[in-house]
Amino acid sequence: MVAFSMRISAITLPQPIQNYLDSERLTEDETLPRLETDGKIFIEYVVINRVQLLTEFVEQAPTLEKQKLLAAAMEFSTPINYLAVLDGICVLKEDGKIDDELLSFAIRGTVIVKGFLSFNYQHSDIQALINRVKMLLPDDSDLQPYLDSILNGSQKIIDNRYLELYELGDPVILLAE
Repeated sequence: MVAFSMRISAITLPQPIQNYLDSERLTEDETLPRLETDGKIFIEYVVINRVQLLTEFVEQAPTLEKQKLLAAAMEFSTPINYLAVLDGICVLKEDGKIDDELLSFAIRGTVIVKGFLSFNYQHSDIQALINRVKMLLPDDSDLQPYLDSILNGSQKIIDNRYLELYELGDPVILLAE
């Protein structure tokens, strides 16, 4: 008797979303391309469907390039949902479904979330997330100092200079617990 398991994908990407995922790559400065057209549609779809996409992350995005596109689009989620996205990416790493590079990319974030973690470094959810990532990537000699600087508050100064230099607004500050 042959046993088999059948997994039915709960989500079929609409053709424009699949086309974007298949054909686009992050720009040189690691932002999503064509934000004014197809990129905007992609972001809206990914943000709305982020929970399901995280559940089927590797199936929907089998390559690192595609995974980065999804992770970058998920940065447009609300702050609380974005924290849940980062938590979901940590779960994917814990389950061995993604590699170190994607988790590092997601934690560093693109310009969209620049300063979010560092400006909220005193929030217990941020501290827990950063400590979790430290445990998941203990041998990443480039990432560990960055994570330490978030935890001790010094990254906030660096991120603030960046935001001022490029005349970007302050990141969202999470409410005190």
